[in-house]
Amino acid sequence: MRSKSQSIRYILAATVALSWFTLVKAETPICQDVEETVIIQPQATSYRIIPGEYEWVDGEIRGYAMRYKLNMPRFDNGKLVAEAYPITSFKAYEIRDGRTRIQTKRPEYEAITLPAQTKTYSRAGQCSVVSSETAGG
Repeated sequence: MRSKSQSIRYILAATVALSWFTLVKAETPICQDVEETVIIQPQATSYRIIPGEYEWVDGEIRGYAMRYKLNMPRFDNGKLVAEAYPITSFKAYEIRDGRTRIQTKRPEYEAITLPAQTKTYSRAGQCSVVSSETAGG
């Protein structure tokens, strides 16, 4: 059996402990994630080549067909270092077995916009401390 003084000590210790926990404020940090979007490649202009049309005709015909070749935009470290542009060249008509492949419609090109390439990163943002006292606890 416990003595009366020992029981009083347990009760007194429990009361002091409960009083301590109610006086100490529990503080919990709350951190919000922050999303950040970074441009990896800026917007640029390129071109779409619309091929010409050809047909075979009888006879050997001297002439040239127009062609377009595309020089693509170049990027270095996320910066545009060279613009895209179409390059014009001419090729002699192809003659085979007494027939000539002629160009009936010249090729064309049209400018198109290449959208910027982005990447979104998530990182820990600013933190705030929430106390049990302000939270109603």
